[in-house]
Amino acid sequence: MTTLGKVLLFLNVAVAAAVAYFATDNWAKRQSLNATGLRYAVTLKGLPTEPPAGQPEALTTVPADDDTVAVRLPTGTGRFTDDVPFRLLKTHFAGADGKATFGSPIPPLSVKGEVVRVQKAVETYLANLGNDPARLAWLCGTLEPTGAYTPGYLTLLADSYGERQVLRRLLTLPGVAAGGRDAEIAVNLVKARDILAKRFAAVTAAPSPKTADADAGALADAQKAVKAAEVAALTAHQTEGQLRIDLKADPENKMIAGKLATAVLETRDGRDKLTAAVDALEVALSDIGRGASRDDADRRRRALLLLAHLDPTDAPWQKRVMLLFGQPEYLRAQGDRVEKLNSYPSLLDDERLAADARFFAEYEQMKQGAKDRDRYLERVKEELAEVQSQVDAAKKLLAQRQTYRDERAVVAKGLSDQVRSLADEQETVEGELFAIQLKVGRLLRENFDLEDRLLLAERQAVPPVGR
Repeated sequence: MTTLGKVLLFLNVAVAAAVAYFATDNWAKRQSLNATGLRYAVTLKGLPTEPPAGQPEALTTVPADDDTVAVRLPTGTGRFTDDVPFRLLKTHFAGADGKATFGSPIPPLSVKGEVVRVQKAVETYLANLGNDPARLAWLCGTLEPTGAYTPGYLTLLADSYGERQVLRRLLTLPGVAAGGRDAEIAVNLVKARDILAKRFAAVTAAPSPKTADADAGALADAQKAVKAAEVAALTAHQTEGQLRIDLKADPENKMIAGKLATAVLETRDGRDKLTAAVDALEVALSDIGRGASRDDADRRRRALLLLAHLDPTDAPWQKRVMLLFGQPEYLRAQGDRVEKLNSYPSLLDDERLAADARFFAEYEQMKQGAKDRDRYLERVKEELAEVQSQVDAAKKLLAQRQTYRDERAVVAKGLSDQVRSLADEQETVEGELFAIQLKVGRLLRENFDLEDRLLLAERQAVPPVGR
């Protein structure tokens, strides 16, 4: 081969190497660009609600980075890819593990798969809490004796003010259960867990518009009934309070007394109806058979709120939820949530005004009662002063009698000593008199003996007449 041929051969080899290098570099860059575009599309649209038919809902083990995983992801061009390298999914969910309680180092493959995993984690967490009061507190919150309320997981998920009231009622334990406080906590815990189970069932089951609409209607009717019962009970309570005040001012008014008796019955009936309405709402909230979503959008919204409120303060967990559903959907759901919560302050104001009305009615009653007790106290004080005066007089008389008693005791002691001395003298005289009596007795006996002897001698000296 000539020198020119060798040079041309070298140039051909160099050009071929350069082409291979630039082709490989271009392929790597295109792969990087494709991966970036895919991650961008997933960030916007999130993962699918359910996996493709026949594919797993979630990963149970961590595959190798180069292994492909079956997950349907949007590409941003209106198309989808059904499998991607695990490396891409791992990179996309980096820093989004969440806390060990509910999070996972394994990236999710679908919304349903993540919800199923989280449901098992929640059940494990509740089991590890150790006692029913702690489980009820985590689900429904805590209610301090001062009235301060710390919401629980279910309270954060509540879709209505009435539902929040039901959850708060599960924390108020009147102690009327047959088994006492522990039994009542156990019963309320079952209700709270049924409410949570219904929320999970609505996400894990396929959408059912008919069931979802029926459930929404039942909840709306139950909440309207609760609101109407609250208004009726409050009105009856206020009427009763005013009538009690009027009767205090005019105790002999039989017409007011009759109205008060009727108002008391109406208040009791209103409270019973309110309790029954809240019971009905509680049943509707815990009816697992009605747990269903209307469509895929409703299902994803329910799942997003279910997961996002599980740990609102954990940034990695919130990142995981956002990447699972897509950033726009995450922001939209949170915005809708905020919009729904905007009505709560006015509802709280209504409750505060109602509480104020109850307070002022009861305050007037208590104030009137305090005035009556004050007047009674004044009378009691006057009577007590009179009794105290009598006690002082009695004490003075007692002191005088004690002085007189002491004087009489001295006189009695002197008389006792005199009597004792006279008794001793009398005893001596009586002894001497007794001795004299003995001597007189002996002399009389001797005299009687001498008379008998004289009579006998006379009889012997003079013979009997007539012989």
